[in-house]
Amino acid sequence: KIRPGDPAPAAASSIALSCAQNEFCAFQIAVSASSAAATVNDISLGDLAGPSGHTLTGSSAEIYREGFLDIATTSNSAGATGSWPDPLIPKVDAFYAETRNAFPFQVAVGQTQAFWVEIHVPDGQTPGTYAGSATITDSASNTQSIAVSIHVRAFALPSTSSLGSAYGFGWDGPCIGH
Repeated sequence: KIRPGDPAPAAASSIALSCAQNEFCAFQIAVSASSAAATVNDISLGDLAGPSGHTLTGSSAEIYREGFLDIATTSNSAGATGSWPDPLIPKVDAFYAETRNAFPFQVAVGQTQAFWVEIHVPDGQTPGTYAGSATITDSASNTQSIAVSIHVRAFALPSTSSLGSAYGFGWDGPCIGH
């Protein structure tokens, strides 16, 4: 989780992921404003070219700005108060295809803002490595690209779980249930 006051993460020029077929493959892009405020006008993912002319369509990616909740009370000894990332504000609403208010977004001096990028690897996608880039555009239409590669695995995840779920059980719950 990237909080607004966190130091800027080490600059990366590439992202490498490994995903199964029928899996949502996700990554974060962090934008830091060290000496002056920065406005992020847009983030986009281009098509990713793969083996034998196959592609992963970048325009199908869901892109979000991470919003924050102001936490006033710690929940446990590992927690802390302040701004914590939680809500995802979509660039485009997945249900109604309407542009939302994720962009433009101004990152204040000394702050870091995370963006979430998620692409679905379709069931039956040809296994292999797919390469392309994500582009960050600022208010002056300057761009910065980050190379993205996704290794698509030779197996698919099921759409629904075949395993049962258990919620809220204590240390003796399995014994009592058995």
